[in-house]
Amino acid sequence: MGNEIIKIIKIIKIFLASSSELKDDREQFEIFINRKNKEYIEKGIFLELVVWEDFIDAMSKTRLQDEYNKAITQCHIFVSLFHTKVGKYTEEEFTKALETFKANGNLRIYTYFKDAPINASQIRPEIMTLLNFKERLHNLGHFHTIYADINDLKHKFSEQLNKIMPKLAGEIEPAFHQEQQEIEQAPKSQIQQLEQQLEQERLKNAQLLERISRLTEQLINCSSVTEKDRIQSRIKIQQKKLTEKEAIISQMQEQIKQLQFSLKIVITGEIELESEKGIDYTKLRDLLAAGKWEEADQETVKVMCQAAGIDNKGRLDSVSIGNFPCIDLRTINQLWLHYSSGKDGFSVQCQNIEAIGGVEGLRKRETLCLCRPYLLGTSLDLLEALFSRVKTCNLGHITIWRCYN
Repeated sequence: MGNEIIKIIKIIKIFLASSSELKDDREQFEIFINRKNKEYIEKGIFLELVVWEDFIDAMSKTRLQDEYNKAITQCHIFVSLFHTKVGKYTEEEFTKALETFKANGNLRIYTYFKDAPINASQIRPEIMTLLNFKERLHNLGHFHTIYADINDLKHKFSEQLNKIMPKLAGEIEPAFHQEQQEIEQAPKSQIQQLEQQLEQERLKNAQLLERISRLTEQLINCSSVTEKDRIQSRIKIQQKKLTEKEAIISQMQEQIKQLQFSLKIVITGEIELESEKGIDYTKLRDLLAAGKWEEADQETVKVMCQAAGIDNKGRLDSVSIGNFPCIDLRTINQLWLHYSSGKDGFSVQCQNIEAIGGVEGLRKRETLCLCRPYLLGTSLDLLEALFSRVKTCNLGHITIWRCYN
């Protein structure tokens, strides 16, 4: 089984170019790609994000920018982000991407401009580089995309991935001849990089705690009302920063966990049958492995009732689904994904649902498309509860829609 998984892996390389002013957006985009990998790994696809940080410790006989440019020619997707300026090297990277596209027509190029408020202090002569670059794109007939914030960027790029992935994946040869170590290297590198970033964020977190502690001590020893107000204001600012850092740390820890989970599937081809409630998923796994889909449907309902604390005569309802253990939901989802070759499960092909307006769109339809795993009959209330739970459990895109008669 392990060899089978390795053989179907297709690595799609995405080069990310931007200036240092969009550092936060770059970091969040990298986390977003890691999350997308959880969705794509079961389809035999791994998204490898290529960023300049990967090259900073590399030894090179030429200037480092030449190494970046060489990497662009080996990528399948080129993404560039801009805000108030276009750096010399970022434009050079775009030019190399354009040359690569003209040479073989295979590189997909996406340019995104951040439409966020600009303070007067940010308006510098460099803004002309932005205006000149936009004019260059116009003359090339290249359409750029505006994004408001990182969530908008993730949404828009996700839509593009959904559109191009079937054709793009078909163009790439599976890694039949790659050694297992080479195939594993991309997720391992991302895990290592995330762990390094996590350590940096923890250090910043510790510094904030120390700063708050010193300010609190100053507050205690302060006798001036005006000075106390000033110190309290500074403490609130630091506490807000601390909350933000803790959220980033939690997010990174989750991304590392997801990548480790995906890496394990790549290496072993096996899915760990984890359960928060001690449920045995062996029978479900065996039914799916044998392609006994109808029996697997029935077994799925049975184990979900068990995990939800409902006896066999009971039925799943909105409350039980809303409180369903995330670990068990992930296990069931991965089993369906794995044995259906990515065609069934809770977290595949969400665009099918979004294309008709989500749950609200379904409510307007006269007929309901029944799909595997067939858990909920025609109850839209239960379907909506499942949508919400899948999002809460962070399984990626949601769908249980693969129509059959």
